[in-house]
Formats: sequence, structure tokens, C-alpha cells
Amino acid sequence: MLVDALLLVAIVAILLLPSVPQPFPFGDGSAPILSLRTGVLGLVWYAGALLLVNRFARPVIVAFTGRLLLQSLGLFTVVINLIAFWLAS
Repeated sequence: MLVDALLLVAIVAILLLPSVPQPFPFGDGSAPILSLRTGVLGLVWYAGALLLVNRFARPVIVAFTGRLLLQSLGLFTVVINLIAFWLAS
């Protein structure tokens, strides 16, 4: 869980660096791509939820959609990851 939280913090830190014109795309001002509203504790909480989903719910989803995984040659993994992120959120 700690590694997931550190990775989320690193991703957020990287996405805080670039800024885009506001209102997008032709505005006068500029704002970062991502704003940190939840704080570090929120990121740790989300990392814990994502860890639990990946450990317990994702194998169940893979078991139920195994045939689709094989037929799509693994491309259905994207949908499984989207479902896991949705469950964690």
C-alpha cells in the first residue's frame, strides 16, 4: 500500500508541474493540469482502496471475463482495469 501511495504522489507531483491556458484552450490565465484537493492522506486512502480492489475484486472479474480475455488476446484487460479503478473510486 505504501508503494502504491508513493507512486500516486509521484504521478500527482509530475502532473502539477505543467500548466495549461484557462479557460481551455484559449484563455488568458493558466492553471496546473491537476490540482491537489484531497492532500496526501486522500492519496494514501485511494491507494489502499486500489490495493484492496486489485487483490480481491480484480481476480474475480478476471475469472468471470476469462473467455473475453482469451478471445480479445488480452485487450479486454483495459476494460478490467477501468472496472477496477471505478470500484476503487
